[in-house]
Amino acid sequence: HASWADLFYDLIMVGAAYRTGDFLKKNIRYPVGPLVLAATGITWLHSWSHLLQYRCRFSAKSLAHKLVDVVEGLSAAAAAHNIVNDKSAFEQYHMYAFLFWVVVGRVVQAGRRLEIVLLPPTDTEIEGSARWAAGDMLARIVVEIVTLCIGFFMNTTEALMIVLLVTWLVQVILFVV
Repeated sequence: HASWADLFYDLIMVGAAYRTGDFLKKNIRYPVGPLVLAATGITWLHSWSHLLQYRCRFSAKSLAHKLVDVVEGLSAAAAAHNIVNDKSAFEQYHMYAFLFWVVVGRVVQAGRRLEIVLLPPTDTEIEGSARWAAGDMLARIVVEIVTLCIGFFMNTTEALMIVLLVTWLVQVILFVV
């Protein structure tokens, strides 16, 4: 069954889809509209998959872990909030705020994996294969964060969206290898 955190995150994803669709509606005649749809759609899907990979393997019920859930959800909500339908406004400020909050979400996800990797070997909840999988995902998330940070040097929507797509492509290549 779904927890409150799952439903909260699902609602945020609905909002992100709405905001992306609003951008597409206003910019459909330009190549940037479909590019934003593809790049942000893949970025949201990747955020969601990181969360599901964690929740399918681990059950963290402490207050601290619930607060981490809230921070992760709020970072996704803040990123979604910064997708505005006016391309020039997006490029002036919102583009960097969107990217900042996406990176914050990935840092939270990396922190979750780091916790699993660093738990003592005597912890009965963490088996060797789960620790190895968390270490593998941690490495992938760190590569993703580094790749995403290249976006802070971009000055157009198109360039940022290409960085998002390249970030996804790097992850696909890492999963194959």
